[in-house]
Amino acid sequence: MATYMISIHRQYFDAIASGEKRWELRTRIPKRLASGDTILICQPKTNGKVVGSFVVDTLWCTPPPNAWLKFKDEFAITEDAYATYFAGRSLAYMIGIADVHIFSRPRHISDYGVKVAPMWFTEIQSI
Repeated sequence: MATYMISIHRQYFDAIASGEKRWELRTRIPKRLASGDTILICQPKTNGKVVGSFVVDTLWCTPPPNAWLKFKDEFAITEDAYATYFAGRSLAYMIGIADVHIFSRPRHISDYGVKVAPMWFTEIQSI
C-alpha cells in the first residue's frame, strides 16, 4: 500500500471530518493510486500542516454529469462549484473516503520528507 499527500481546503476537510463528504474529487489521479492506499491531508494556508488522513476505499472515473447525478449529496460542494471545477473535463475522478483520522496535533509536511505543500499528489516514500 502506498501513501500520498494532497492539499485539501479547510471547508472540504471539515466536511470529511464530519462525514458529510464521502468522495474526494479530482481532475486527475496517479495511475498507481489504489484502494487501501493512505491519503495524508495537508491544508493550504497553514504553513504546511498535515491535519489528518483517510484510506482510499473505492476509485471511480466517470463523466462529470454522471458523477453529479449519482453522488451529489456526498460531495459537499455546490453544483456551480462542481461545474466550474470540471469545466472542459471529460472525466471526473472520485476517491472514496474511508477510515478518517483527524490528528489531535497537526504535523508538519517536513515530518514526511516533503518541502512544500503539494499542488498534486505527492507520494510519501517512508513514514
